Amino acid sequence: MEKKNGIKLFGGLILLVVIVTLLLSIFYSTAFISSCILMSSLFLFVVCYYIKDNNKSLMYILFVIGIILIFVSLGYTFMRLL
Repeated sequence: MEKKNGIKLFGGLILLVVIVTLLLSIFYSTAFISSCILMSSLFLFVVCYYIKDNNKSLMYILFVIGIILIFVSLGYTFMRLL
């Protein structure tokens, strides 16, 4: 049971970081967009780990979306460098 509480806490912290980086990318600089996308994928991986025993098909869908978000973040970063 304590493991689930730790996962909830970590997920909440990651969600807070996602919201902060999203606000920074909207109001301050677009350089934070790739960080926001990476943190969103990390949040999806936390959700996957939390629901791994309950719903396997949803877990795999969220995992694939997280992988796609990582590639989108890398592509965005490379496009900003050019």
